[in-house]
Amino acid sequence: MLTDKVKAGVLTNPNSTGTAMLLVLVDELGTEFFNWEPSALAAEVKDVWGVEMPQICKDKVWALVNYLTTNLFFTNLEVFLHTCNTLSSGVEIDMTQYDPATVAEICWALMETELLESAGEEGVFSEEILTYIVKELEAEGFQKVPRILRKYVELPTSEERVNASLSMDSIDFNGFWDAQQKKLIAVDQATVNRLLRLLEEIGGLTLKNARKGAVQELVSNARKALGEQQTSLQKAEGTVSAPPAL
Repeated sequence: MLTDKVKAGVLTNPNSTGTAMLLVLVDELGTEFFNWEPSALAAEVKDVWGVEMPQICKDKVWALVNYLTTNLFFTNLEVFLHTCNTLSSGVEIDMTQYDPATVAEICWALMETELLESAGEEGVFSEEILTYIVKELEAEGFQKVPRILRKYVELPTSEERVNASLSMDSIDFNGFWDAQQKKLIAVDQATVNRLLRLLEEIGGLTLKNARKGAVQELVSNARKALGEQQTSLQKAEGTVSAPPAL
C-alpha cells in the first residue's frame, strides 16, 4: 500500500522528526510498545513494514518515549544532552561519549517535546541543567536569550553594562547588538525550518487509529508555535540595521 510505503519511508529516513516516527508507530502499535525492549520494537517494525530503522531513528523515538514516560529530561543532565543531540541529528550518536548540546539543539528539543506534551508542573529543570544552558549560551557568545528559552533562564549581564564595556574598548555597540540579533535570528530560523518539516511530515501521513482530534491538536500546536517563532523572527529582523547602500 502507498500509505505503508510513506510510513516506511518516514521510519527509515535519518532526517525524519522524532514526532512523525512516533505518530506512525503509535498509530499501528499503540502506546504499549513504550514498555518494550528496543530489540522487540525493531523486530515489529521489520515484520509490519519490512524495513530496518537506522539507529538514529530508533534513538529519536526512544528519546520522545522517555520524555513522555519519565522526568529524566528535566532532572538528568546526561539524558537532557542526549535528547537534545538526538532530536536534531541525522546521523547516529555515540551515547557513551559526552557531546555538548548547542543552543540550537536545546531550542529544538524543547519545541518538539512541548508539542507532544506540555511540561506541566513536573517540568522544572534541575539546577545542573539550567546552569548548563546558561553556560552554553555564554560559550556561544549570546548576550540575549532565544525566545523559547526565556521562560527557563536569563543571562546575568545587563545591556547597559555590556555597552559601557564596549565603549571602554572602543567597540561599536550598535554593531555588536546587530550581531547579537543575527544570532537570535539564526536560532529562530533553524527552529522555524524544523517546524515546517514536522508539519510537512505529519500532513503526509494517513493514520488509521489515531485518537480523534489528537493529530489535529498536535498540528494546531505546531502551527501556533510556528506563528510565534515567525513573529519573533520578524521582530528580530526588524531591529537589525540595514547594510549601507553601495
